[in-house]
Amino acid sequence: MNRRPFEFAVIADDLTGALDTGLQFRKKGFRTLVPLRVNPPWPSTEALVLNTDSRNIPGLLAYRRILRICRPLKAKALYKKIDSTMRGNVGLEVEAILKAQGIPKAIVVPSIPILGRTVEKGILKVNGIPPTQNPLRPGPLPPSFKFSGGTNSFNGNLPPCRPYSPGSSPQGSGIPGGP
Repeated sequence: MNRRPFEFAVIADDLTGALDTGLQFRKKGFRTLVPLRVNPPWPSTEALVLNTDSRNIPGLLAYRRILRICRPLKAKALYKKIDSTMRGNVGLEVEAILKAQGIPKAIVVPSIPILGRTVEKGILKVNGIPPTQNPLRPGPLPPSFKFSGGTNSFNGNLPPCRPYSPGSSPQGSGIPGGP
């Protein structure tokens, strides 16, 4: 069983996201494990990808589950796999990871421009349309996500955050290099 920190650990809220992310690490040559159970002890590997199965459960339950899973987790790099349309309990799960790991800040990036996922003027859009306004979108609608005035609105469950674009100043953004 693993006694040293993993090189990478990934927290995913569903099996599809866990497997997709695990495959990307494997393609880069890392020994990767997506275990069927999320509780330790975990076997030794370079990249550990955990499916918390927390996307469609109540927020407080998701928070508690992630907190419990992440407290014993030791990794050199930690990645929270999120849905590109922000479905699930993204804010609460990020908050639980930060608390469990003693990490002061996170960078949340829901954009995948090549797939039409962008954040424009602080509003998450899919092919130019906010997911909550797309009548053709299958599945449950994500909560609204909008950056505004240095803070955000996300079902009230993300701490204050600021938008940051490559090439802009990280001043006050919480990104390393800022104050």
